[in-house]
Amino acid sequence: MNTNEHVYRSDDHKIDMGEQEFIMEDLKNNPNIYGSTDLDGLANFSGVDHEVQRHLVKVYGTLGVTILFCGLGAYIYTQYHINLLLGFACSIALTFYLYFTAGNKNVEHIRYGALFAFGLCHGLNAGVLVVSIIR
Repeated sequence: MNTNEHVYRSDDHKIDMGEQEFIMEDLKNNPNIYGSTDLDGLANFSGVDHEVQRHLVKVYGTLGVTILFCGLGAYIYTQYHINLLLGFACSIALTFYLYFTAGNKNVEHIRYGALFAFGLCHGLNAGVLVVSIIR
């Protein structure tokens, strides 16, 4: 790396690469100097717009439900040992469906169902790993 190259800290100050060792020493001595790492800071959304907060709730809620369906798929595989080709083929088909359908209010619930079905199929495929870990 050239000595003329620069990096940027989280507060957008440009520093020379020669100062990188100084920053690393700062991080070793005080890990919170360039940002909070406490759990209270993770739950503090006071600086985020209300619309963004609502959007994040929807996004993380959808992600959580998809992960639950994935866990359900893994459980179903551990109990019934469903054919993996079926889960793989459904995953591919649902991926293409989600990619090629436009996201509008008319098909929103169908797309949610397809996403949750994808999570279930993905869980069926991950069930093989779960079974191998259990045994």
